[in-house]
Amino acid sequence: MIFISFLLLVSASVAATNVSFQTQAADALVIDLAGRQRMLTERMTKAVLGIAAGTPEYQAELAESVQQFDQTLAALLDGGTVVYGDQQVTLPATADPLVRTELEQVWSLWQQSRQDAEIVQRTEPSSPASVKAVREIEATSLVILGELDQAVRLYETAAEREVARLRAIQLLFFMGAVGLVILGYRLTQRTIVGPASALELATQRIAAGDLQTLIEERPGASGELATLARALEDMRHQLLTSRIELQRSADHLRQDHDELAQAYRELQDAQTAIVEKQRLDHELDLARDLQQSLLPRSCPLVPGFRCAARSEPARPIGGDFYDMIPLGDGKVGLVMADVSDKGIAAALYMALTRSVIHIEAKRSSSPRKVLLRANSALREIGQSDMFVTAFYGVFDTRQGTLRYARAGHDFPIISRPGDGECRLLKTKGTMLGIMDAIELQEDEVQLRPGDLVALYSDGITEAQSPAGDFYGLDRLCETLRTSDGLTSQELLDRVFERVQSFQAGAEQHDDMTLMVLKVEE
Repeated sequence: MIFISFLLLVSASVAATNVSFQTQAADALVIDLAGRQRMLTERMTKAVLGIAAGTPEYQAELAESVQQFDQTLAALLDGGTVVYGDQQVTLPATADPLVRTELEQVWSLWQQSRQDAEIVQRTEPSSPASVKAVREIEATSLVILGELDQAVRLYETAAEREVARLRAIQLLFFMGAVGLVILGYRLTQRTIVGPASALELATQRIAAGDLQTLIEERPGASGELATLARALEDMRHQLLTSRIELQRSADHLRQDHDELAQAYRELQDAQTAIVEKQRLDHELDLARDLQQSLLPRSCPLVPGFRCAARSEPARPIGGDFYDMIPLGDGKVGLVMADVSDKGIAAALYMALTRSVIHIEAKRSSSPRKVLLRANSALREIGQSDMFVTAFYGVFDTRQGTLRYARAGHDFPIISRPGDGECRLLKTKGTMLGIMDAIELQEDEVQLRPGDLVALYSDGITEAQSPAGDFYGLDRLCETLRTSDGLTSQELLDRVFERVQSFQAGAEQHDDMTLMVLKVEE
């Protein structure tokens, strides 16, 4: 009975662990959808600004974003079905009062923003009503973003409380199992071990010749031992055989006890390993989300050029990064860099490098000076086993010039429509963080309308096929030369599609990052 109770407790503990996994997966889905609302808010704001700027192509994007935002917010608040990736998921109504209050505030703000979006869609961009609606959308979007961030934090807090509750239940199961082991041990002592000891003493006396001593049954003795005592009393001539059977029974009991103790220890070790893996996975997810948040979500709205960028890390946390820094007066700073390592350490080193370049880009218009100061800052850290290759350029949209410096990074590519060639921007430069005194060369190139500029990491050109061949610079240039008429985003997508087709399922060994800049009239 005790053993069955112990098995039931173990089964209940496993079931609680499974419920914990399912609860965490459901909470992660809700938090992801709440975070997706933030992205949709930014997309709608971008589309409204595009419509206000006279670009009708944003009408469809705005309508799609409004529908998706409205459907998801309603499902988060009152439950329902939403599209998530390529499938539909059903969400329950939000029961937490704090989260629900926050979502109701977002809903109230959203009603006003949706009315303003409809005004922008129906009226001329230059009309007073449209201009007013755009301003109100910009102001309300910031408030909605703040409320959505608060909602995500509340969702995470509620999820943590639920995990803590399930862990408390698992602890209760654990304590119950320990109690059953102790109870079983004491019961064994009373019903088996104690009577067995008494029989052992009696058999010793009989073996010494005291055949007159009665073998009494002890209170609480198990049926088997009581029967054995009666048998010994009736058949003293079988004393030796009975002693051997008793010892054999005792050995079996000890073996069963040892196996049970070993199974219990293994269960404890497995539970500890599961909890540790969950903690590490959670920390890794947080680090990946933080790293992705450092990358620009969209190209700066500066007349004269359009750009698109994308990074595909080889591991959950990569070492590549890119940036587009608005510098004012029609200038934009373009950054492409690759840290020498991967993982948490590389992510921290990447974040530091990005921050230094951001600061120095605001202080100096010279790409060479920006990279030199970044190198000095990295050297002060003293992380001698890591370094960064980087490209930094300042694109002047008014003059059509790109002034740049390269610190050991792959040569940027310029492709001009019609000439069928790719030009590499070759300048001398040493990697950042590897030594105090480095050599950097600064240069300038004149760009013309229609020119394409591609900044990339070596993960693109060194992507391997199943046979071990590299994708190479020639294939990348061929894609750029044959992409006239595509937008920067379409060209970016085409490059990644061709690289993935070239890999044909082969393992990705390095981060792949690409930025495409297209000069416009």
